[in-house]
Amino acid sequence: MNLLHPSPLRRALAVALGSLALLVACGGGVSEQGTGAPPQVYASGPISGFGSVIVNGVRYDDTGVTAKDDSGANVDLLLGMVVQIDGENLDRSTTPLPTATAKAITVVSELLGRVDARDDVAGTLTILGQTVSILPTPATDRAVAVGDLVEVYGLYDVSNQRYTATRIQHRSGVSALRLHGKVGSVGSNSFTVGGATIRFTTAPDGLAVGAVMRLKLATSPVAANTWTLQSAQASTTRVPADDTEVEVEGVISSYTSLSSLVVQGITVDASGAALSGGTTLAAGVTIEAEGVMQGGVLRATKVEIKKAEDGGGGGGTEPVEVEITSAIASVNAASKTLVLNKGSQKVDYSAATFRGGLTAAQLVAGLRIEVKGVLSTDGTTVLASEIKADN
Repeated sequence: MNLLHPSPLRRALAVALGSLALLVACGGGVSEQGTGAPPQVYASGPISGFGSVIVNGVRYDDTGVTAKDDSGANVDLLLGMVVQIDGENLDRSTTPLPTATAKAITVVSELLGRVDARDDVAGTLTILGQTVSILPTPATDRAVAVGDLVEVYGLYDVSNQRYTATRIQHRSGVSALRLHGKVGSVGSNSFTVGGATIRFTTAPDGLAVGAVMRLKLATSPVAANTWTLQSAQASTTRVPADDTEVEVEGVISSYTSLSSLVVQGITVDASGAALSGGTTLAAGVTIEAEGVMQGGVLRATKVEIKKAEDGGGGGGTEPVEVEITSAIASVNAASKTLVLNKGSQKVDYSAATFRGGLTAAQLVAGLRIEVKGVLSTDGTTVLASEIKADN
């Protein structure tokens, strides 16, 4: 064997081994998506907790990320807001929740207008001529009454022209009202969206029966359920890139078959998915779908039916479960309530079980805690079931 003059095969092997050693030393590696970039993830749905941001059962580290609304303005994240998260490095092995890193967070609302009617028997509000379900009770900053100016975050059911609120936030001093909905009819100088009539001087681009649009309206009606259009744009569909891992919650807007349904503008193939929460999928049913984008289609591996079908994408009456990790802002020992720094969220700990050696007497401003519980019937308070110190 001539060690001074290695064969071509030996030289090739040495180069390969050297390259591998350099790659390992540099901490490199090829991602599951085959590009060398971190595996991408996309999520859309309501926020169910904090300590990072929890959406669809995944905890997204939002360190250094400033949430924006669809106009680019900064937004403080609150329970129940519907967000779109672009992220990376989804790890399903972490407990108690899978984790990922958020790179961008966009907050999306459906309506901004005054409450014209409230029906507590049906569990609905009427805002800008639209029916808004408040079952289960959405998160809110204070009780919602007729006449209040509010912004509604939630899930839009295009097929039934109905909204299920996940958060209702009081607003003031706005320059325009906002409506996201499907055009029902078009006239020479007006069109309808649900129970609202929208007047215009010049027809907006894309106006047609069945078009889904985002509208800005004058703050005062010109007649009953009639508003003047300020601006309009077609509702855009967000389709993640192929190989992106996707977690999306929404209402099925169209259903052809198990292999072809649409949620949040994303075409889903659920033919190979494990179903939970029920067995019937149809337009108007709220689901959470999980899978990977391939060929512009979400190939779902799991689909969970979130609420019983009631013809409008809502219908659930179980209280909303939440989890928040935050420092305490203030404590009222007499009423057994506290306020968290995160979102100034009020917590009732009167029925809470304390874990990890923590006691109610140790609750003080500045202490960082983890709270698990459900929303109160008015949506303003987390009724804590479990509290422990966050170490």
